Amino acid sequence: MRPGDRSEDAAYFARLEAAAERAERAEREKKEAAENAAREAVVAAEQAKIQADLDEQTKLKRLTLVPFPEEVTTRVLPFRSPLPIEHSTIFASNDFKGDSRIVVLDPETNARVLIGQVHDKGRARGVLTQRHQDVFYKLLVLWQDLGYPLGECGGKECGVLISTPHKIVMAICGHTGEKDYKRALELVTDLQSIPIVMERVKTWQGTRDRIQFTLLGGLQWEERSVDKTTGLPTPGGKSEVSIFFSPFVTEGFKRKNVKQLLAEPYYRLGGARFGPRAEIARLLYPFLDAQLSTKSEYHCKLDALAERFGLSRYKYKSQRRQQFALTAKMLDGKPILGERFELSVVLEEASDGTDYVLLARRVEPVQRSLFPK
Repeated sequence: MRPGDRSEDAAYFARLEAAAERAERAEREKKEAAENAAREAVVAAEQAKIQADLDEQTKLKRLTLVPFPEEVTTRVLPFRSPLPIEHSTIFASNDFKGDSRIVVLDPETNARVLIGQVHDKGRARGVLTQRHQDVFYKLLVLWQDLGYPLGECGGKECGVLISTPHKIVMAICGHTGEKDYKRALELVTDLQSIPIVMERVKTWQGTRDRIQFTLLGGLQWEERSVDKTTGLPTPGGKSEVSIFFSPFVTEGFKRKNVKQLLAEPYYRLGGARFGPRAEIARLLYPFLDAQLSTKSEYHCKLDALAERFGLSRYKYKSQRRQQFALTAKMLDGKPILGERFELSVVLEEASDGTDYVLLARRVEPVQRSLFPK
C-alpha cells in the first residue's frame, strides 16, 4: 500500500462519518420538528376548543358551567368563586383601621395585592372587609340560581344579576327594614368602587405583571313608588336591581377558572353567639379550603396570619393564641373541597417558642381521630 492511499482512506471514512452525522442530525431535527408541530397542533386544538366554548357562551348569553347535582345543592349549597380571588386574601377584618392595604403573597416572586389603591402612594379608597366577602358570596349564589346569565356593561361582556331590591336586601341582611336597604346598597356599591390590583399573580392567562379590576363592574338600583317599610313597590311602582360582575370576574367564570366553596358550612360559622371570632372563622374557612386544594397541610404563625387578614396584632403569644383558639375549634371538622375532606385545625407552639402556629390539615372523616387536639 502506498503512503498516500492510507490518508485517502482516512479522508474517505471521515467524509462517510460526517455524512452519517448530518443524516442523523437531519433525522433528529425532522423528528423534533414533527414533535413540535404535534404539540402546537394539540395546543391550537385546545385553544380552538376553549374559544369555541367562549363563543358559545356569548351566543347563549349565559355560562355553560355544569350545574351541581340537586341532592348536593339541597344539603350544603355549593357555589363557585374565581380562583385568583380565593388565593389572594383580598378581604380583611371588619375592624381593620386603614383605608387601603397591601398583601404580600410571595416575597420571593414579589407577588402581591393592593386593595383600595391603584399604586403604592395612590389615594386611599377604602378596603374590602369580611362583610364585603359575605355580600360577594351571596351575590354569586343568586347569580348561580339564575343560571349565570351574561349581559353587557360599559361595552364589555359581564355576568348580570337582575333581581328586586327586596330580594337582594333580604339575601344580604336577612330582613328588609329601611336601614337594611341603605346598608345593602352601600356594601354593593363598595364592591363596584374599591379597586383591586394584582401584581405577579397567577391567573388563567398565566402570571400577569399587573391586573386592576373591581369585583362588580356596574350597578343599576331603581326604585319608584315603593313602600318604605317593606321595600316593595306600590301599585304602579317599580323596583329592580341590575348588578354586573366585572369583566375580570366574568372571564374567570367563562374560562372555568373557578373554585367550589360550600355556603352552608360557611354561614354556620356566623351568629351573634360567636362574636368577633365568627368573622375570623369566615375569613379563614375559604382561605384554608383554597390552600388545602393543592397540598395536604398548611401552617402559619398566628402573628403572620393576623397581619395577612388585617386583624389586631398582639404583643404576647398567649394573647394571639386566645385570639385564634375559638376560631380553631369552630373550623375543626368542617367539610372542605366539596365535602371530600374535613378540616383538622389545631394550634401548636412554634419550634422557636416565639409564637403559636395554626396547623390545618385536610383529612378524610375517618382519619380525624388520628390527629391529637
